[in-house]
Amino acid sequence: MRADFTERYGPVAVVTGASSGIGYAFAEELADRGLDLVVTARRLDRLEELATRLTRQHGVKVMSRQADLADPVAPRQLVEFTAGMDVGLVISNAGFGLRRGPHEAHDAATLTALLMLNCHATSALAHGFVPRLRARGKGGIIGGA
Repeated sequence: MRADFTERYGPVAVVTGASSGIGYAFAEELADRGLDLVVTARRLDRLEELATRLTRQHGVKVMSRQADLADPVAPRQLVEFTAGMDVGLVISNAGFGLRRGPHEAHDAATLTALLMLNCHATSALAHGFVPRLRARGKGGIIGGA
């Protein structure tokens, strides 16, 4: 099963929001399955610690890429950064939510960042990677925040 997974989704996976939580767990699982990784998040120090540990424990290549995917150009930059790589799986996991309360109580800039990250970034990453996945004839995208 591991060989089938690697054949279909390898050799490289991209994981956004990899510095903690579900993105971190995805990176762990994919490294355990033998995929090289590009991990991205805002906190570079955490990404570098993750990359070092996964490389040591699983013998995979892990590249860290600091990015704030709420920035409208960041998804395109990530797609361009991976242009020479055979990416077969994209885990678009970066995202955040707001605490409960009335809509008008939330700062407008925070609401904009939420929409840019949770909606625009996921859509832009799919737009950038789908043609590459189609060209290779296999692969996948997991999106959501």
